[in-house]
Amino acid sequence: MEEAILNQRQGKVLKPEKKKPFTIPPLLKLSLNNNPELKANFKKLTPYKQREYCEYIDEAK
Repeated sequence: MEEAILNQRQGKVLKPEKKKPFTIPPLLKLSLNNNPELKANFKKLTPYKQREYCEYIDEAK
């Protein structure tokens, strides 16, 4: 807690990381290309949720 107060007094600010680019896994990309409804719903997701979904699919292998 004291460190946080000291950092604030010194003007140190934590900046959030920039949006990381993500790649769509090949299996998901194939499914999106074959199913227009799925692709439309995927595009409606926020970039954060799209990235999360891609990571989840990629880790499931």
